[in-house]
Amino acid sequence: MYKISQLTGYIYFNNVRIEQDDRLQEYNDLIDFMRNGGELIEIESTPEEIHEINVKKAVEIDLIYKSKITNLLSIHIEKKVLADFLNETYVIPQKVLDDREALKAECNALIEALGITDYTYRQSIPELMKPQIEM
Repeated sequence: MYKISQLTGYIYFNNVRIEQDDRLQEYNDLIDFMRNGGELIEIESTPEEIHEINVKKAVEIDLIYKSKITNLLSIHIEKKVLADFLNETYVIPQKVLDDREALKAECNALIEALGITDYTYRQSIPELMKPQIEM
């Protein structure tokens, strides 16, 4: 049974997505099915599609919060680097560190609201890789 997702337009056969590539036998079978009067059954979406879309949303949320945290910390990191260069001490204010933790928690809460609790997707997004800076 061939199904088409209303959400993405992807076509599935026995719950396996068919790539639209005429070099693939599965795709040619679909074309033959349609030529012989076969019809696609519309489905709203698959769980995999919803997860894929939610991961994209999670990446957007992560990037927004990474920017917020970077903006929060940037001047303090510059001061710390300069102090280290001058063999002086600069301690980032605890309020700033607390605000950073609050932003991280807020970010994770928004992502968890999407149903995502596995953050391994972050490892494949270069923009989300964090520099190693000692505080």
